[in-house]
Amino acid sequence: MEDPVKPDDSDTKWKGYHGHTRAKHNLLDYYLNPWMKILGSNSSKLRVFDCFAGRGDYLGEQTADPVELEHIDTSSVVPGSPQIILNNACEFIHLTDKIECVFIEKEEKNARILSENLPDESKFPDGVSYDIVVGKFQDKTIPEIEQRGGWDIPTFLFIDPFGYSQLDYDVVTTISQSDGFEVLINLMASQVVRWQDVDKQQDALQRPFGTSAWREELETHQAGPLDDKEVSYYCRRLEENGPKHTIAYLVTREDSDAMVYYMIFGTNNPKGLEVMRDAMNEIGPGEFAYAPNRPGRHQDQAGLDSWSENEVRQKLKELFSGRELSFESIVSEYVQEATYSTHRRKDIRRELKDMEDEGIIGIERITSQTPAGLSGDDVVNFPQFE
Repeated sequence: MEDPVKPDDSDTKWKGYHGHTRAKHNLLDYYLNPWMKILGSNSSKLRVFDCFAGRGDYLGEQTADPVELEHIDTSSVVPGSPQIILNNACEFIHLTDKIECVFIEKEEKNARILSENLPDESKFPDGVSYDIVVGKFQDKTIPEIEQRGGWDIPTFLFIDPFGYSQLDYDVVTTISQSDGFEVLINLMASQVVRWQDVDKQQDALQRPFGTSAWREELETHQAGPLDDKEVSYYCRRLEENGPKHTIAYLVTREDSDAMVYYMIFGTNNPKGLEVMRDAMNEIGPGEFAYAPNRPGRHQDQAGLDSWSENEVRQKLKELFSGRELSFESIVSEYVQEATYSTHRRKDIRRELKDMEDEGIIGIERITSQTPAGLSGDDVVNFPQFE
C-alpha cells in the first residue's frame, strides 16, 4: 500500500519551493563538499546515488531561494537534488579520476522531465557522468551498485522519498552496513506520527522499521536527545543492522513549529559522523535543526565561552579517566559518545590545551611541530579522576 498522498508524478507535488525543502538541499550540498574533498583525494572513483531523483525542478510559489549552482547550467528555475549533486561533482572532479552520479526515479514522467532539466554530459569536465535509471529504489539500487563496480567504491546515497512506505528496511540496511557507504535519508516522521494508528497503514509502516514488532518496541522506546521517539527508534533500528553511527536533523515548517521530517545520516566512519555533526550544527537555524520557530532549538552563542569549557572538561574526564590515547582518537570517541553536543573539534582541542597548561594532563607531541599545536597522533595522558 502506498502512503495516503498524491502520486509522485502528480504536478501538484512539485509546486512550491519552501524553507523545509531548501533545508534538506542545504544539508546535502554542505556535506557533499567535504565528502568529495576527503574521499576524492584518496580514491580514483566516487559514486553518488539520488534514489528518488524527481524532476530536478519546482514550480509555482517560492518562499525560499534555491541552492546556488556555480559549476553547471540548468534550465530549471528552481533546481533539485540532481543538479546539486552534479554541481559538486564538477567542482571536485579535479581531485579524482571519476565521479559517477546515478539518478533513480520510479515515475517515467518525472524521469523524462529530469532528463530535460539536466545539462548534456559534454558540458561537464572529463570524469563526471550521470545516468537516469527508471525504476523503484527498492528494486534498482542494489543491482545498480553491483553493476557499477560493486561495494568497494566510496558511495553516498541521498534517499529522499515522498512518504515512508518506499523506505525498505532491508535495502537501506544492506547498503548502509557496507564500509565506504554513507546514506542521508528523509524520514517523513510527521506522517509516521499521523498514520501509525490507522489499520490500513500498518503494512506500510512496517517497511521502514523492518519488524512486525515495531509498535510494541516503539511504545517502550526512550527518545533520548531527540524530540520525537519515532525518529530515535528508527535510528536504533538502522544501527542494529545497518550503519554503526546515525545522527538526525529536525526540519520544521518555516512559518510554524510543526515538524515536517527528519534528515537521518548513517555512516560506518567516525570521521563522517564528525563532519555531518558539524554540518547539522552549522547550517541551522537551530541546533541540529532547521527550526526557525522553535525557541528551544535556536542557536545562541552568547556566553558560550563562559560555560562550554566546563562542559567539555567534564565529558573528557568522564570518558578518558586513566587513559592514554591520541588526539584523533579522543575526538572520534567524544563525537560518538556525545553526538548531539554542540561542542566541536576546536572546543575539545582548546580545553585539552587548557588542561595541559593547568598541569592536569600530559601531552606528547608527535604530529604537532610546536608546543602550541595539538592534532593527529599527539598522545594525551589522562590521570585517574575521582
